Amino acid sequence: TLFRSGDVVHILESCEDWYRGYLTKQRVQEGIFPKSFVHIKEVTAEKKRKTDNLIPTEIPLVQEVTSTLREWGSIWKQLFMTNKTEKFKQVRSMMYDLMEWRAQLLSGALPKDEMKELRQ
Repeated sequence: TLFRSGDVVHILESCEDWYRGYLTKQRVQEGIFPKSFVHIKEVTAEKKRKTDNLIPTEIPLVQEVTSTLREWGSIWKQLFMTNKTEKFKQVRSMMYDLMEWRAQLLSGALPKDEMKELRQ
């Protein structure tokens, strides 16, 4: 199983340029993946019975943008598969803008006026 942008992985081990771990939503399947594919996030772990519940400590707006990008990614793929070129390009452009805003949010470099625009 491949993971997509925004998926949460649990890292079990690190070796040079690689991680070994699993998707948190599919714990039974482990794999290895390049470190360059992963953005490390701070999380809080809550233990409930025998499982750990990982709660991201990132800004709620970043979580919302990530969720939106996942949804748009599915739409974008569908537009590509159905050969709707013009709409595909429009969604791609909007996704690029949103990814840039997300990167700026994560780095703390997003200007206040753009932050207002993003929240709307």
